[in-house]
Amino acid sequence: MPFLTELTDVWIFRDGKMVAEGGTKAIDDLLAKLVELKRGNWATLYRHVETGELWDLVYPQSEMHGGGPRQLRRLDHNHPEKWDPYPN
Repeated sequence: MPFLTELTDVWIFRDGKMVAEGGTKAIDDLLAKLVELKRGNWATLYRHVETGELWDLVYPQSEMHGGGPRQLRRLDHNHPEKWDPYPN
């Protein structure tokens, strides 16, 4: 499944601790405009309240502590029943 937009956190080690950078602010801002539809398997499906687009939030490095950095992706379809957060 191709994704039209991908925003990804980047974790870096600074001042003795891991901090999120990269797309962190953009992800947080966009999450405020999304409504949760489904959740499971370290992933959440959302619908944008204004545009109706589907987005999902996944943790592609889930082996890391806390699930690793987040990735928010805009899906290329508008069918929640087709959602597969980790396609092959």
